[in-house]
Amino acid sequence: MAEIGNLRGSPTAITMLIKCIYIPKKLTPFQRLTVGERYLLVGLEYGGHRIVNEDGEPALYPKRWFEKIDQYPSHWKKSEYDDGQYFIYPPELEERYFFERWFDKDPVILETFNKFVKSVTES
Repeated sequence: MAEIGNLRGSPTAITMLIKCIYIPKKLTPFQRLTVGERYLLVGLEYGGHRIVNEDGEPALYPKRWFEKIDQYPSHWKKSEYDDGQYFIYPPELEERYFFERWFDKDPVILETFNKFVKSVTES
């Protein structure tokens, strides 16, 4: 089961760790995961889970690769669209196209993301 922890007693300093339970045999090298390890979950989407992988990248992975999630932190925001897609992210990361901009190396987005990760991983 996914593990939700409240760090420093702040509702915005909540970390959610999720265990990798499966990796296909033909995993590409850039996907950087290890079965049995727990990873920081930074978002949920219709198509998968947004996980901070072993390279520190917030990559999107198929849900079936991870343990089931029954709940997510209550302060995370859910956005739903007419086509059935949904996105659930902490308020700090909920801006539309946030992660596309992260991979484009937008300095403002990189700083925001790094500050968020630091706030939920440091005690």
